[in-house]
Amino acid sequence: SPTNTPIKMAAEEPKVDEQLNIPDKMEEQADKVDDKVEVTESQVEAADETSDNKDDETPETNVGDQPATADEGATDKTKEEPAAPSFPRTLIEFGYKFNDNGQLRQVESDEPFVFKVKDSDQQYNQAHYEALGEVITEHIYQLLEFDAKLTRTDIPVDVKSDEAHSFIFESQDARTADKLMVLIHGTGVVRAGQWARRLIINDCLDSGTQLPFIKRSVENSYGVIVLNTNRNTDIINGEAQPVRGSESAEEHTIYVWDHVISKCEAKRIDIVAHSYGGVAVLDLLVRRFNEVKSKVELVAFTDSAHSLPRQCSNQTEIAPWLAEHAVNWVSCDEPLDKVVAYATDDAGRLSAGTKKHEETSWYSINSIFKFFAGEVDYIKAVMKPEEPVSKPEEPVTKVEEEPVTKSEEEPVTNTEEVAAKSEEILKSEEPVSKNQEPAPTDKDIDKRVEESGHHLTATKSTDSCPPTEDIKSGCCIVI
Repeated sequence: SPTNTPIKMAAEEPKVDEQLNIPDKMEEQADKVDDKVEVTESQVEAADETSDNKDDETPETNVGDQPATADEGATDKTKEEPAAPSFPRTLIEFGYKFNDNGQLRQVESDEPFVFKVKDSDQQYNQAHYEALGEVITEHIYQLLEFDAKLTRTDIPVDVKSDEAHSFIFESQDARTADKLMVLIHGTGVVRAGQWARRLIINDCLDSGTQLPFIKRSVENSYGVIVLNTNRNTDIINGEAQPVRGSESAEEHTIYVWDHVISKCEAKRIDIVAHSYGGVAVLDLLVRRFNEVKSKVELVAFTDSAHSLPRQCSNQTEIAPWLAEHAVNWVSCDEPLDKVVAYATDDAGRLSAGTKKHEETSWYSINSIFKFFAGEVDYIKAVMKPEEPVSKPEEPVTKVEEEPVTKSEEEPVTNTEEVAAKSEEILKSEEPVSKNQEPAPTDKDIDKRVEESGHHLTATKSTDSCPPTEDIKSGCCIVI
């Protein structure tokens, strides 16, 4: 059963440099991982897709004409190529088995997979690896049928007996279930039920196959359909023939949608698409947008290679739909579910918690099913937060203040304010008029008192006033 922490990689695997010719940079990165394997010997440079392009068959080696004789100065000589090696057709014959933990182990020693079979023959080692991969593909098909209880459905649905054909897998209730889960793998040698061959061989079945996703889907009452987008040819009379309706991953996805998925009774469809599977999903949106948006609820991409600018000329409808219905768990060194890019004109991006492209599906499985169950609103999480809108400043109307009377004045404690206040007061006082009588002197006052017959006790302002009994006239003037 799936766990939160994937099993550590058991061994290294073949390393190659071949890439698919896909213009988009993300697709190039996806193909490097989906279609090639790392080896312990860095000199090996053959990709898994080499065998894939020859339709899952051991390639026949064309034997050249007999070597030219040395007489007559012949210079155009052709060496006879060795016959292609013959390999076993079952895991046991290869000397391998999957243990109870889903790990590939050698039958005799219980050791992990070893790439180097012959020390000095890298070509043979690569061919051995590819042949083992084909046997594993058939083993996964059997697990889908006997362990996951899925059934094969021929593609095209009206295939003739002598016609090239492919197939998909579906659960028995896929056509009638209320909810439907659609699983789409990436490009290269992987087939239905697989995410990455290199993980199946070097890690375990849980991380490298879709079996944990199928199990979780069934547990959550989903019907299941597993696409097989890379089986585009079939051998008829010894020759590879294209499969009608499945000439490419995109055509396969459209055909299965038109003839199978759209005819299901499900009221809700959710999709998990890894790597180039995202390209197929976007192509489906472009060509069947109205149908898809009416049936598909959520899409979980895992390191998807889709590109709106390249695939979609009119993004006005599709881009907003992706932003509101899809999340892309991408490979990076950030913790699981941390926002990597907000959903603006595409699906928002969250970290899958791993830097390895092929591990993104396995690492994000728990988050994906929380996403589908509505336990975590990842759509809201990847929406760019709105920037606070600053309100326009209202014009300030100046209110005229009423003049403050002296009794209403507030105390002023600042020295400078005191000085200013004082200066203001001084300026406000009325100056002495030229016609105004000057203030009387002491002599003037004494004379006026004598003339009036009153008694005057004059003191300085610093002295106390005399007692009232000493004032004959009842009048006291303090100067």
